[in-house]
Amino acid sequence: MLLTLAWRNVWRNRLRSAIMMGAMIFGLLGVVLMVGFVRATTVNMIENAIKYQTAHLQIHNPDFLVNEELDAWLPGAAKLARDIRKQPGVTAVAVRQVVNGMMASAATTRGVRIHGVDIEQEARVTAVPDSLVKGELLPEKGRNPILVSLRSAEKLNLRIGSKVVLTFSDSNGDVAGAAFRVCGMFNTPNSGFDEGNVFVRHLDLTKLTGLDQAHEIAVRLVDVDGLERMKPLLADMAGEQGQVRDWGEIQPMLATMTDTMDISNTIMIAVFVLALGFGIVNIMLMSVFERSRSSAC
Repeated sequence: MLLTLAWRNVWRNRLRSAIMMGAMIFGLLGVVLMVGFVRATTVNMIENAIKYQTAHLQIHNPDFLVNEELDAWLPGAAKLARDIRKQPGVTAVAVRQVVNGMMASAATTRGVRIHGVDIEQEARVTAVPDSLVKGELLPEKGRNPILVSLRSAEKLNLRIGSKVVLTFSDSNGDVAGAAFRVCGMFNTPNSGFDEGNVFVRHLDLTKLTGLDQAHEIAVRLVDVDGLERMKPLLADMAGEQGQVRDWGEIQPMLATMTDTMDISNTIMIAVFVLALGFGIVNIMLMSVFERSRSSAC
């Protein structure tokens, strides 16, 4: 009975009903598209951060997070990395030595974060090797190859085979440095990351720093859903000497931005539902008033 009355009421004033249904359809379509766009942008930003910069999880010495000194290395990093690789849900693990220093060319000088890596491990954890646009990845042979970003190469006027000098403080606190040859150039979606990071072989950096240790372990999981299970597990494995952080803690601005986008989506949907409710109530009141006037006559 109610459905029959509702159906007849819809066709009582066809123009008004058509306008209302059109507004509902286009409004709903607009909200769905906007929410989908914002959501897709958020997911893409998170995936890029995990893929190129943070991985899903990172482990550091707590002192390294306060002040990135060379002597704030992670105890037992090699064994810890081997144990983590055996855990279900872990795709790959990369061990890195990280040093802050200066990179100088014949044109200019800039501050960089120097990553001493095993390029095979790095290729499994991050997509930086996949972003190679010129040259080759760090070769096993050759003296002091270095992988720089395309943006850094443009600013320092570098080409494949160009010489750059890296300087930093060694384990004794003395200034150390050496000449490196550009073997390849990468280009990721994050310009800030590109301009501030370079990659060399772990063995080469170890010889220069005089420290055969690692400062960072990056862990790649099967998917983001495994974070809640893996983070406390890795924290137990690392103990007090290692602090485990997920991508949101490493990139707090990005995490805050994604939370803000989720809130804005909720507000947008609430506004649409409220406006739609007022529109429906308005139509119903108009229909009631029309019938009231007809009865009075």
